[in-house]
Amino acid sequence: MEAVTTYEELRHFNVVGSPFSIPKAALALAGFHPDFCRERYASLEEQLKAFGCGLEVTLLSAIPAGSGLGTSSILAATMLGAVNDFCGLGWDKQEIGNRTLVLEQLLTTGGGWQDQYGGILPGIKLLQTESGWKQTPLVRWLPEHLFTDSEYRKCHLLYYTGLTRTAKGILAEIVKGMFMNSTEHLTLLRQMKQHALDMHDAIQRLKTSLVRGECCFRAGRPPTGNINKLKKLKNSQTKNMRKVALITGITGQDGSYLAEFLIEKGYEVHGILRRSSSFNTGRIEHLYLDEWVRDMKKTRLVNLHWGDMTDSSSLIRIISDIHPTEIYNLAAQSHVKVSFDVPEYTAEADAIGTLRLLEAVRICGLDKTCRIYQASTSELFGKVQEVPQKETTPFYPRSPYGVAKQYGFWITKNYRESYGMFAVNGILFNHESERRGENFVTRKITLAAARIKQVEPAEEDICTWRPKTKKRRPASAES
Repeated sequence: MEAVTTYEELRHFNVVGSPFSIPKAALALAGFHPDFCRERYASLEEQLKAFGCGLEVTLLSAIPAGSGLGTSSILAATMLGAVNDFCGLGWDKQEIGNRTLVLEQLLTTGGGWQDQYGGILPGIKLLQTESGWKQTPLVRWLPEHLFTDSEYRKCHLLYYTGLTRTAKGILAEIVKGMFMNSTEHLTLLRQMKQHALDMHDAIQRLKTSLVRGECCFRAGRPPTGNINKLKKLKNSQTKNMRKVALITGITGQDGSYLAEFLIEKGYEVHGILRRSSSFNTGRIEHLYLDEWVRDMKKTRLVNLHWGDMTDSSSLIRIISDIHPTEIYNLAAQSHVKVSFDVPEYTAEADAIGTLRLLEAVRICGLDKTCRIYQASTSELFGKVQEVPQKETTPFYPRSPYGVAKQYGFWITKNYRESYGMFAVNGILFNHESERRGENFVTRKITLAAARIKQVEPAEEDICTWRPKTKKRRPASAES
């Protein structure tokens, strides 16, 4: 315990390792010292009387100093935030972060460049800042459910080596290496930065294959045995991650190829099958065999469920049953000409169907855990406003199909921005394969050409052409 009654005692904050350094420096930066106060007072006691009271500060931290967990920066930001609230200074989080950097430099600890934002800003996030004193971090949050839901807890690991280093000592070592023409530290820093970006991207995709624990400074490296244990744990985590995909339009060209791709990636794949009088599973028969005809010795690769984009209850039932981690909405009445004949059905399936799917995900409570891909179309551009088209090209649909897809595009974006859902659009232009529907003009042409090539005409069917000649009258006896 320490009592501070004079400006001189308050100014004595640059003692590294002292438990009272941070609160002293924070109070000084808050204006309780002449160096940081516009008004002048004869003594600290006089200033506290003008303020209306004294202050009592208690700090509790169970994190070892120099652990690399940002202890000092987070404590400094916490202290500045508390003083800000108590004194009504009106600092926002950005200002608290900037003043934390100043405080750390006053303490000569060398920290405060990013660590404080770990405490100021909630949740799990990736922070990126540029060089210079004015720190304005770019913050990208990660889904909190990955760190709070019980099903993911077995994938969490906090590995602490027990090595303690101060930011000041690390920076001194790096600068020393630079002057000695040693690039090892800079290489490690670049690797650490890239690893952070890769890890953020991997977590967003629910992958753990990029987990590493091997970048260390010279002061020590975790024993090889511990590294091997980390690798084994990483492998077990990867196996335990759920990867469940639901594909609407799975019986179509894109859906069938996507199902094959996801199966190769180790996904549990489900598809929605629309009821019709005849089976239309030809494109996925090699993946799916119905219960009454399949060989019981084989494993079903794709699970199909009866459902329809025009039926909310079926979508809610399917999503509730399988709890997908990813949904690919490829279902649509996708024929432009037909959309003029059945405009109302096209709107129900392509526009309102997308809304039904998004709302079903919300109703089932999967809006924070399920990632949604909405397949859009180049028909959004319709009467093109510029060539070539890009993401900023204005939409101008010219068919009921294009208009319905435009609604699907915007409602997907609206749900992403309104509810924080991971919902994205992909604008697909024409793409062809042997699985393309035969009612599309490109398939009509290629199929007709193939038939002509394959069928050899019989000899009697071969027509020959000869020029016509005039019949001459027989010569008369008189001539």
